Amino acid sequence: MTPAELNRLCQLSGGEGALWRLVRSWDPDKLGYWIAQERARGLSPDQALACVAEVMAAAAFVLAQSLGGDKAGALFGDQGLFRMIEMSARHKLDQVGGKHVIQVNGGTLG
Repeated sequence: MTPAELNRLCQLSGGEGALWRLVRSWDPDKLGYWIAQERARGLSPDQALACVAEVMAAAAFVLAQSLGGDKAGALFGDQGLFRMIEMSARHKLDQVGGKHVIQVNGGTLG
């Protein structure tokens, strides 16, 4: 993705634009650099996934704290974060052709 394309996506309104602005602020290009550096240090794919999952769990905790708890169901409600993650994971695992594989430079996770 080019910086111009990311900037265009960040101009979208509503949740989609907010999501892309979050991606831009976290600079996903640096995740590839982090993976390469950690793989050189011997980090396994399972360990890399655990690290990313821990960061995402922390982000969900910060969201819950910012909302004053989960009164609106943003995390645990029927349309909340965890329900959406569960649905996405089930969809990927149920795809025709076998389990979902995440491609990473120089290998795969999953």
